[in-house]
Amino acid sequence: LYGRLSALASDITRNGVDFRPTDPQREVFAVFDQRLNAVNSRFKAFMEVEVKNFNTRLKKSELQLLPDRG
Repeated sequence: LYGRLSALASDITRNGVDFRPTDPQREVFAVFDQRLNAVNSRFKAFMEVEVKNFNTRLKKSELQLLPDRG
C-alpha cells in the first residue's frame, strides 16, 4: 500500500510529471489515502488503549522477568 501510495503521490504532485493528475489517479489516491488513515487510526487506538491496558495489567501481576541467559 505504501509503495502504491508513494508512486501515486509522485504522479499527483508536481515532482513526477508535466501534466495534471487524471481523475482516475485522483480517485485511486483518495481510496488509498482513506485506507491508510483508517489503518493509522486503528494502530493509534491500539497503542493508546490496548498496550496501555496490557502494561498496567503486567505491572499488577506477580510475574517476574528473568535475565536473558543467551
